[in-house]
Amino acid sequence: MTNPLDHPAGFPPVPGVDPERELDPDAVPGSKPNPPSRDKTETQGNINEWETTAIGCTPVTRAHRPHLSSGDISAHGTWDKGSCTNNYASVEIWLQEWYTDGTWRTKAYDERTVAYGGGRGRAAVARVACQDGRATDWRAVVDVDVNDEIDTSEQAVNVVRGFACRVF
Repeated sequence: MTNPLDHPAGFPPVPGVDPERELDPDAVPGSKPNPPSRDKTETQGNINEWETTAIGCTPVTRAHRPHLSSGDISAHGTWDKGSCTNNYASVEIWLQEWYTDGTWRTKAYDERTVAYGGGRGRAAVARVACQDGRATDWRAVVDVDVNDEIDTSEQAVNVVRGFACRVF
C-alpha cells in the first residue's frame, strides 16, 4: 500500500479515479442534484458489499455508511474472507465529500491490516471533524488487499445524501 504523505493532497488517490483531474477552485461542498445510482458500486444503506467471480480469491469488501460520531463524520471499512484463506488483509478507506463541480474529494483516509469479520479493532476508520451543519453528500470507498494472496480489485462504495455535516 502507499504512504498517504507521498501524495500532494495528503491522501493517496482512490484506485480507478483520475487523480490528475482539474478541480474547480470555486466549487463548494453540497448535495448531488440527482440521486446516486443503485447498482453494486454505489448504493445507499447501512453496508454495501461487493463480491465478484475472478481469478484468485474473492474477499467480501464492505463500506459501512458514513455517520455522525461526536461532531465528526466517520465511516468504517471491513471485509470477510469470501473465497480467500488468509485471515488478514490491508483495508483502505477514503471518506469523500461531494463538491458542486461534480467531484468527490477525500477528507479523511485510513489504511490498516485487520482480521476478517469486522468488529472492534477489525476495521479501517476514516474520520474528520464537521465544520458546518449544511446538507452535504458523503461516501465511503473501501479497497481490500488480502495478505499473501491474489485477490479481486473491486471496491465497495456507500453513499449518504444530504448529511448535516460539511468540511471545506
